Amino acid sequence: MKLFYSKNNKSSQAGFTLVELLVVLAIVVLLMSYGLPSYQSFSARQKLTSLTNELIGDLNYARVQAISQGTKVTLSAVGGNWNDGWSIDQTLPDGSTQQIRVKQVLSSNPSYVVSGAPVFEYDSLGSASIFGSLVIEKPPEYSAYITLTVSPSGTATSSRSL
Repeated sequence: MKLFYSKNNKSSQAGFTLVELLVVLAIVVLLMSYGLPSYQSFSARQKLTSLTNELIGDLNYARVQAISQGTKVTLSAVGGNWNDGWSIDQTLPDGSTQQIRVKQVLSSNPSYVVSGAPVFEYDSLGSASIFGSLVIEKPPEYSAYITLTVSPSGTATSSRSL
């Protein structure tokens, strides 16, 4: 006795229905609506941190140059405005100044605001003869800010607001 398995020969199509696709699309849109604002906030925080790290790096560079060259080195805002960038200048033994480095960071992204002390100056021992603090922020959509402080000893530190 032979047993035969009979398969229905109707052609069936594999795939998704329009309703299934619309449900998946609705879920994706819902997840994106929650994720996009978080990503934008994350991106703003990262750019703010990056800008702060650049400033701290240049403050440390200015301090190292003052110690290694045995001269006064100044980091100052270009034209008195940090949003236009900053420059590092070395005072030579004859009293003239030589520009060591220039950064034109903020002019490409005007939404960041840096305010505070317009000049930081290091002596040949690495101490800050002109010190103070800067506040770096990205108003109005991002309410947090970073405060960068240069102490009299010459160390640069930063603290983030909550």
